[in-house]
Amino acid sequence: MSRNHLRTKPPAWTVAACWALFQASPFALAAEEQSQSMRALIEQALDQQVNFTIDKQPLASAFELISKQTGVRLTIRPQVVELLPYGKQTLVSAKIEGMSLREGLVGKEGMLWYIGMTLQVRDSDVAIEPVDALRRVCRRATWGELKLLHHALTTPWSAEAAAKIPLNFQVRAEADPKKQLMDQAAKAGEGTIAEVLETACNRLGWTWYPWDNWIVVLSKKDQAERFLEKPITVRYNHVALADVFADLARQADLKIRLEPGVLMGLPVEARESFGLMMREATIRTALEMIGASTGLAYEIKPDTEEILIKHTKASAAAATQQAPAISIRSQDPIVGKVTVPGKSGVYQFEFFIRESDLPEHINELRKQKIRDAIKIMEKELKP
Repeated sequence: MSRNHLRTKPPAWTVAACWALFQASPFALAAEEQSQSMRALIEQALDQQVNFTIDKQPLASAFELISKQTGVRLTIRPQVVELLPYGKQTLVSAKIEGMSLREGLVGKEGMLWYIGMTLQVRDSDVAIEPVDALRRVCRRATWGELKLLHHALTTPWSAEAAAKIPLNFQVRAEADPKKQLMDQAAKAGEGTIAEVLETACNRLGWTWYPWDNWIVVLSKKDQAERFLEKPITVRYNHVALADVFADLARQADLKIRLEPGVLMGLPVEARESFGLMMREATIRTALEMIGASTGLAYEIKPDTEEILIKHTKASAAAATQQAPAISIRSQDPIVGKVTVPGKSGVYQFEFFIRESDLPEHINELRKQKIRDAIKIMEKELKP
C-alpha cells in the first residue's frame, strides 16, 4: 500500500489527559457541554501535527499505535472491517511526518483514504466508517476495487477524466444512460470524480460502486435490493422490536425507517419482547420472518436506498385479534421455553411455555423447585 510522507512533534497534551482534567474540575460542565468540549478537543488533536510510522500492521494494531501517540481513540465496527480485502487481517502502512493526523488519515494520500474509509468524530472517540461507494459493494472489496475507488476519491472531475471512467450501466432507462449521467455531471460543479458521480446519480435516482474493473451504475432501488441480500447472524432474545430493527440497520449498513406509530398497534409481547435467531441468513429473510410473526411489511422507498417498515391489513387485524388476549395472558405467565433447530440448520425456533400449558402435577413440581431455590438463596445471602 502507498504511504504518506509527513513531519512534526506530537501534541504535549493528549485528548485523554484533557478529558481527565474536565472531569476532575470543580466547575464540571453539564453533560451536553462536556460532549461538545470533548468533540472540540478531538477535532484539535486531529489537526495537530504528528510524527510516527505504521509498517504493515493490522488495523487494530495501527489504531492502538495512533491512540498511544496522539490520545485519539479510533474505533471501527465489525461490519465495516468485513468490507476490507482480508477483514481484520488487512494490513495498513503509513509514514506520517510534518502533517496533521487528520491529513495523514483522510488526506489525498491518507492511510484510511487508501482503503475507502473516512472518519466521524463522536463524543469520546473517532469512528472509522466506509465511504458510501465502499458500503454499496456489500462484500469484501478487492485491492483492485479499492484502487479504483481511491482514484475516484482523489481525481478531480474533468471531461478528460470522465472519458476514462470504466462505466457499467445497470439501469433501466429510455434514453442513453451515459448521456443522461454526463448531462447531470456537467451541472454538478467542481469536485472529485466520486463527488460528481454522487451528485449526478442522485439527481437521476441512481447510485454507483466499484466492482472488479468497473464503476457500476444502478438504480437506488436495485442497490437496496442488494443490501437485503447481505448475510447476517443474529440472536434476539426478548428484545424490543424497535431495537431489532435498529440492529438490523447497523448490521446491513442500511437505512431502515419505521412508519410513524407502526409498532404501537402490535401486541405488547411482540413489541417489547421479540425473539429471532438466524445464522448466515439474509437481511431480507430477517424482515420476512419478522413480518410473518407481526403482520408488518417492508418496502423500498422510490429513488432511495431506504427500507420502510409499514402497517398492513394483516398487522392491523393481528392487533385487533390479539389485543383482548393480552390482559388474559398477563395472568398466565411464561414459565419455560423450548428451542427447536430447523432442518436446514439456518434457523432455530423458540416456543414459550405458559403456566396454563402445563399439567397440574408438573406445575406443582415447578413451584416446589422454585420454593426450594428460594430457601437456598435465603441461606446463602444471609449475613
